[in-house]
Amino acid sequence: MGKEGKFSPGELVVRLPRDGLIRIIKDGSIFKREYGSGLTIRIDEGGVYRVEVLRKSRIFGWRPWIFSNPIYLR
Repeated sequence: MGKEGKFSPGELVVRLPRDGLIRIIKDGSIFKREYGSGLTIRIDEGGVYRVEVLRKSRIFGWRPWIFSNPIYLR
């Protein structure tokens, strides 16, 4: 389910078919938050990363859309 890999500095790239609120979670805390259809961030240290994306509904407000599995970079 989750992927484990050896850490080396690089980029984490998120691409979406529609705009959403993208949240990068690192070690259980919000690391980066941005609204749009994509996000690229530099990763300079190991940890457990995952992506959450929320979409705004006219009736219900922000709703969960995408939750990735964790990526373990050790």
